[in-house]
Amino acid sequence: MSITASGIYGVRYIHSHIILDKITQDVDKETFVNFQYLILWNDIFRFLMSFILFFATIKFTRLLRFNRRIRLLSMTLSYAAKPVVLFSVMFSIYFLGFLFLANLWFEQTVYAYSNIPLAAGEMFSMLLNRFDFTQLQEADKLLGPLFFSAFTGVCTIALLNMFIVILDESIKRARAELERTKNEFEVVDYMKKQLVGYIHSVMPVFLERSKTEEEEDELVYIPHPEQILEKRIDQLTLHVSNIELEFYEDENKNVDVDDLEAELDDVEMDDVMLDLMSIKSY
Repeated sequence: MSITASGIYGVRYIHSHIILDKITQDVDKETFVNFQYLILWNDIFRFLMSFILFFATIKFTRLLRFNRRIRLLSMTLSYAAKPVVLFSVMFSIYFLGFLFLANLWFEQTVYAYSNIPLAAGEMFSMLLNRFDFTQLQEADKLLGPLFFSAFTGVCTIALLNMFIVILDESIKRARAELERTKNEFEVVDYMKKQLVGYIHSVMPVFLERSKTEEEEDELVYIPHPEQILEKRIDQLTLHVSNIELEFYEDENKNVDVDDLEAELDDVEMDDVMLDLMSIKSY
């Protein structure tokens, strides 16, 4: 369709330049210039552009499929596609029947029904509740109200309500489907997932990690056994020097042997021996 529109634009461009050349060459303004073909090609180009913009807008909604409302709209249209097509066939049959009937009854009396295109436009206006009942009544006091009542009851009330029911059922199915599916409509999460997948496809060697590596805790620094022994010896030396200092300061006092043993126990001699054994095994 886009290629066809481009071709029609070229034809319109050529016709416009031909007409402009005729106008500029006619100095006396005596030559008749026919704009009929230019207007025809211009109307065709506008109609094609309107169709292209319509379908491009519908296709553009695919870019917004991450939004839940746009996703609901697209799913509703997909579910309602087949029922709407079948409904359109039935609606066309009824509408064409009333269209030909109105043209036969009111062709001579009402200008809006004098030909098929005008009658179709007038009847579509009646579907939108824009009608002139008085002109039908004045045209024929029996057939006018009869046609208006039949068309309003069949097409406006019955068929349009069927169309609304089809859309309502499609919306319900789309909402139920959205509730069952996983929420993957956040753009940030989607872009992150796609980026990681692309990098993994380009550099798979650098991104291969086992589950055990992912579950491992952070590395903890473990000091060397010799460093532990030096620390324990420094603590032992400090405690012994403190005991000697207290002993010489309190010579006149009776020193309790149990208290000295308790202080030496605080030094954790067993830990010192274990450190020596670990160094030997290391």
